[in-house]
Amino acid sequence: TTYIRRTNPYIRQLLVGWITVLDSVPDISMIDYLPDFLDGLFNMLSDSNREIRQAADSALSDFLKEVRHATVIEFGPLVSILVNQCLSKDRLNRLTAITWIEELIHHPHSGGDALLPHHAEVLGAILYCISDSEEQICLVAERTNADLLSLVRDTRGDFRLAPLLETLTVKFMTKDDVPTKMASLRWINMLLEKRRGDMTEFVSQLLPVLLKTLSDASDSVVLFTLQVLARISLGDGGGPLDEEGKPAVSAENDEGKTGESQDSIHCGLLRGKKDEKHFKLVINAILGLFASDRMLLENRGSLVVRKFCVLLDAESVYMLMADVLSSSCDIPPGTVPPKEDAFVSEGVEKGPSTSESDEEEVSIKFSIEFVSTMVQTLNLILLTANELHGLRVLLANALELKDWTDYHRDITLTNPGDEHCGTRSSVQVFESLFRCWCHSPVATFSLCLLARAYGVAFALVQKFSELEVTVGFLMQIDKLVQLLESPVFVHLRLQLLDVESPHHAPLLKSCYGLLMLLPQSDAFRSLNDRLTTVCNLRDNLGIPPTNRSTQRKSSLGMLSKRQHDLLAHFDKIMDLHRKMRGREMQQLMTGDLLHDGMSRGRANTSSSVSVKGAGRVIAGGAAGGVSSNGNASPSVFYAGSEHGGSGTGASSGPNRGRITQEV
Repeated sequence: TTYIRRTNPYIRQLLVGWITVLDSVPDISMIDYLPDFLDGLFNMLSDSNREIRQAADSALSDFLKEVRHATVIEFGPLVSILVNQCLSKDRLNRLTAITWIEELIHHPHSGGDALLPHHAEVLGAILYCISDSEEQICLVAERTNADLLSLVRDTRGDFRLAPLLETLTVKFMTKDDVPTKMASLRWINMLLEKRRGDMTEFVSQLLPVLLKTLSDASDSVVLFTLQVLARISLGDGGGPLDEEGKPAVSAENDEGKTGESQDSIHCGLLRGKKDEKHFKLVINAILGLFASDRMLLENRGSLVVRKFCVLLDAESVYMLMADVLSSSCDIPPGTVPPKEDAFVSEGVEKGPSTSESDEEEVSIKFSIEFVSTMVQTLNLILLTANELHGLRVLLANALELKDWTDYHRDITLTNPGDEHCGTRSSVQVFESLFRCWCHSPVATFSLCLLARAYGVAFALVQKFSELEVTVGFLMQIDKLVQLLESPVFVHLRLQLLDVESPHHAPLLKSCYGLLMLLPQSDAFRSLNDRLTTVCNLRDNLGIPPTNRSTQRKSSLGMLSKRQHDLLAHFDKIMDLHRKMRGREMQQLMTGDLLHDGMSRGRANTSSSVSVKGAGRVIAGGAAGGVSSNGNASPSVFYAGSEHGGSGTGASSGPNRGRITQEV
């Protein structure tokens, strides 16, 4: 050991020879002294002398064979040496070291528990090699990582989470390659699945890193990150998923599969009870990230929401997002809305605390403009994504009518909460989404069409006349008309044929309301052609209108108390938007006036000499104060204002008016 670190080629050659000879002696166990000279043998692999490299490599191969069958091994010193060699600049050193680590993991006497104290060190070395430039090293590192992950997952021994998670988060922040991120995400995912309760204290440490990873260029990294965030939202971490991302169903679960098939339409891939505290924390963090990074919302917003709805259930995700967005805009009329750069509170940045005021810490505030944009995004996903088919079915049953007699009886009940024939869950989902969707009038209208609340939809169309009709508003209506031709609204098109149904009148009026809002365009002609066909249907069938149907249609104008409350909430939100726009316009006009005054002052000061010269030209009858380059002189614009007084040499009253008129 005295000379093992010497770089002299003769000394190294002599040492390798002696080590090989001593190892061949049957009565000498060189394994007991392996930690003393192992690092020196590894250093010889990068020697410039080829013979020394070959001799060292041969000696290390022989010792590796002996280690496989050794019954007593000191893992601690060996792991430290191998981890350091994995960071070597020499290719052969890294390859040999990672191969040794792979053998130690499979060692029969390690049993998983012997390596538990050194998991963090070994994992750091593996993550360093897993993205190596040499393909062979990458392959060995990937196998080693999978073996170590399986060993930790299956072990029953206790191990510390803090060193492992510190290694994973450091590798996340320092390396941008996809293999390292995917390997780290698999580890975090496994730890959440295995020890969800113990991982709670590290959520605040993981969340900022995971949110940063959502902006990664790789879709696979983003999808796996969403799976990890979904596991954080579950109290038990959720069940395991197979390689294809589907739930791994055991034989025991197959027995109860038939009974759960009816409810599975609203369940996500990760089955388990949600941890409401962390579920809300994750949703707040995702919405806050979208508010601060609009490009991420535009490019990845749909992917993030859809995948989250698949992993969890779409109903819970949409209801919580709607509640968070709605509560973030509960701003008193006299206050100024928060700016988007200050969207998130300390609770979201630092994670949940152990204090009793957790609910207050995770509350956040968004600007009304962002809430409106987010509602439009969520509504488009709801109407177009296949992953949200279950939620669309749930909403379609929220306000479904049995028949007109039941409807008439329900709206006259003393309890206004019983006017719905849908399930309690579906009604709650509709009302929760409606209150949030009010920040986008067209999205609210499309939600009513989806939920078959045609009476409310017609009432909304009537309120559109009170809104400011902008280009963006008309573009949203145009897009909605295009969506009416999609398979999502096939039920609506078929219900237009049911001319004797009590819902036909408000549905037809709602569609005609859209038609009246649209300018003459392709969308207008498309909707007009369809409505013309429907209106001719009664005449073609020869069905005369009856007094009973007339009564039904007139009675549909009687909305329930709960529906009136929803419409009142819509008016309140629109009034809030109106006040905010007025305040923004006032601030903008104030800023423009200040900027215009300062600009005029600078222009007046800088052009005082030219104004005096121009004044003499004007007084002498020159043409229009136009300079030699064809541009109007600054003195012309001030000739008829307070800036053109006698002190600047401007002309008298008649000449001043003539010049201003010419300009």
